[in-house]
Amino acid sequence: MPALRDRPEDIPALATHFLNYFSNHTKKLSSAALSLLSSHSWTGNVRELRNVIEHACVTVRGTTIEENDIRNQLHPSPKIEISTDELLQLPLSEAVSALERMMIQRALRASQNNRAEAARQLGIHRQLLYAKLKEYDID
Repeated sequence: MPALRDRPEDIPALATHFLNYFSNHTKKLSSAALSLLSSHSWTGNVRELRNVIEHACVTVRGTTIEENDIRNQLHPSPKIEISTDELLQLPLSEAVSALERMMIQRALRASQNNRAEAARQLGIHRQLLYAKLKEYDID
């Protein structure tokens, strides 16, 4: 089966299907949002599209999902890393979480988003990495 990026004509139907599934037919996509979805290069294939639509359904309060709601997910603003001094000022649980998140993001960048390689670099099992990616909402 060809990759989703090679089948942009399928994106509107898939997006609508996921939208109806996750919002129980209560939300719609603006034409600009649908256009943005159709023009995006979907490296994560259908699963990435599904996740974007699910996230939008959960986070958008109104009935219409706009272009910016989608754009923020496709091109998130870069996370600012915390300095050691700033980490030391945080409560222990927050500092551990912040450090863990930064290390995971660095390993993913270093491995060019190869999750198995990132897990190896971090010295953790791949399934634990997947759980941490979900916990910290890292794509």
